[in-house]
Amino acid sequence: SYFYDRVELMNKLKINFSFPDDFHCKKIKKVIYGLPGSGKSILAVKYGNDFKNKNTNNISLLVNSENENKLLLSYYSILFDNEVTSDSIKKNNIIKNFIKSINSLAESKNILIIYDNMNEINILKEFEVNNLDNRVQVIITTRDLKIMDGIDEEYEKVEVSPLKKDDFKQYFYYWCN
Repeated sequence: SYFYDRVELMNKLKINFSFPDDFHCKKIKKVIYGLPGSGKSILAVKYGNDFKNKNTNNISLLVNSENENKLLLSYYSILFDNEVTSDSIKKNNIIKNFIKSINSLAESKNILIIYDNMNEINILKEFEVNNLDNRVQVIITTRDLKIMDGIDEEYEKVEVSPLKKDDFKQYFYYWCN
């Protein structure tokens, strides 16, 4: 996919998403919301890649949060990729092993987890997102405004609006040339 740098939004996000040099000082929680196709996911992934490339001590993880099954599969895949074996592939064991592994890793690494396309607020509790160590940074993307009502006040909310006419013209011109 192609990342179109929406200057106005990116300038805002550079401020909103700039992590301090001392990454472990405070848990940063963001929720990016907007209409389908407005660029929430690609914006979060672009930020995650920039974050990961900024320092060899940084880890960025993308978790598909569209539904419970996809989130569980993402947790399991991350555990498998990091050679963490689970005693069982039962849901509760996967969640507990994921949280335990990430919290342990956060002792030596800077971790950003992007929960992409979250559609159900109960996933935050059920998948123990709030049990992540304070050193683990969290970004949630969603198009569901109902989720915005259920997210606690600790999350900074960033709206991604659809492309404006001038942005679209610039994007189209750039893409065609």
